[in-house]
Amino acid sequence: MRFLPLLFLLACGKSKALDARFLTPHVYPAAMPFAGVKAKVEKKLEGHSEEPSALAFSADGRFLYSASYGDYTIRKWDVASGAEVASTKSKNRVNGLFATQSSIITTDVYQCVTYFTTDLARTNSVEVKSGNWTRAALSPNGMILAVSSFDKKIFLINAADGTLLQTIEKTDTPRGVALSNTHLAVGHHDNTFCVYDLSTGAEENYLVPKADAKSDVYSIAFNRDGSLIATAHMDSSVTAWQRSPQKNIINSFIRSASAHAVAFSPDGSIFVTGQQDSRIYMWDLKTGQQLGGFSGHSDAVVSLAFSPDGTTLATGSKDKTILIWK
Repeated sequence: MRFLPLLFLLACGKSKALDARFLTPHVYPAAMPFAGVKAKVEKKLEGHSEEPSALAFSADGRFLYSASYGDYTIRKWDVASGAEVASTKSKNRVNGLFATQSSIITTDVYQCVTYFTTDLARTNSVEVKSGNWTRAALSPNGMILAVSSFDKKIFLINAADGTLLQTIEKTDTPRGVALSNTHLAVGHHDNTFCVYDLSTGAEENYLVPKADAKSDVYSIAFNRDGSLIATAHMDSSVTAWQRSPQKNIINSFIRSASAHAVAFSPDGSIFVTGQQDSRIYMWDLKTGQQLGGFSGHSDAVVSLAFSPDGTTLATGSKDKTILIWK
């Protein structure tokens, strides 16, 4: 398959122009950094009848959006008060949730990209003819969606209007996916992942040392500028990598605690993982050291999101709650 550079596809009018509001940065006042392993639970959000499998903060950090694959609902929460301020029900199981300046975007298992207002009023839904979707990611500039599917493919989609831009065929069912503004990362069912350059299509493969050969790269993430990658594995391994030149920075193992989710802080100084043992673990990217873990949930942590200013962490769990940490 020939990889077509995405900037070329967008420039040639493959799809509608991106809403400029997607790209408008929010300006934050000076704020204290996240408290790390000393963080305490500020709010406990309850309302989902199944695990909140996806989380996203609003651009100004005032609101948190959550979606549950199990109960089909999408909810909006006031972070300061912990109150639920809006909710809606999806027609299908949601596997991706993203917040931009002007809208909320979801992806679901039945190949639909759905758009909502920030108050969760549905505005449009676009069906992309492709296999059942499993995971999704949005580039930091809000331009591109990447979704993985059971039929061994990755689909790259214009986030502005749901137009399919590119299909990448794989030899195995992809697991986690992540996007920077310039690169796509895809986790595999074994102890490998690969990174594609979105401008050239060049592919670079990564082999995770010491991970079980059958260990899924269950979750994968870029830091904001795309220079670092973190992976979370079903065999409890956690790794971090420098992308160029390729270098393994962290290779850790949390005994008997499969890693379900991984996320970088906005400034890229730390990353956190959500584990099967109900704890959240944190790593320092400068030293490569694990800073420790903290707990508050009673079951596995399956979703993570930092506020855009980096002061707040939201965690979702199989215990059906969301915790707000500061």
